[in-house]
Amino acid sequence: AAKMGSDAFTQAAATMGGQVYTWGYGDTGQLGHGVGFQPGTMDSYRTLVPTPVAAMEGIDVVQVSAGRHHVVAVTRDGRVFTWGSNLYGQLGHGDRRTRLTPKLVSALLGVNITSVSAGRRHTSAVSDFGEVYVWGSNEFGELGLDPSPPFDIGRSTPYLTLRGWRQDF
Repeated sequence: AAKMGSDAFTQAAATMGGQVYTWGYGDTGQLGHGVGFQPGTMDSYRTLVPTPVAAMEGIDVVQVSAGRHHVVAVTRDGRVFTWGSNLYGQLGHGDRRTRLTPKLVSALLGVNITSVSAGRRHTSAVSDFGEVYVWGSNEFGELGLDPSPPFDIGRSTPYLTLRGWRQDF
């Protein structure tokens, strides 16, 4: 695998060829296979072996990061995809809907993202200019902003918090 990101319950990996695989516990759709917890079914949301995420087929992913309830991936051309629970707006789509399959974070189109990280209830991304974008819960200051209630509707889309700079030596 080229890059891996994991939580105690969910594993995600991007191969050198850009394919995304997930395995583990996917009760909130964080495996990206189109299924989450369904009452009355036995473990339909668990995957015991690395399984390709079909919705990411043909998309050249260079890094993935798995949080407890969601996953974020960045492509070679700087696009960001998220899936899983969105209770705190951590998917960055401007709503609170859970996504069982990957969805492009359209608010970041036009920004070349190079690195991503899925936290417990938030997500962060860094651009090629060193700009840091964050979204999701800020209950404990996770976004680097003055703490606000965890359901702050204004932070469910990416929010630029820090601007980077270049130094020439």
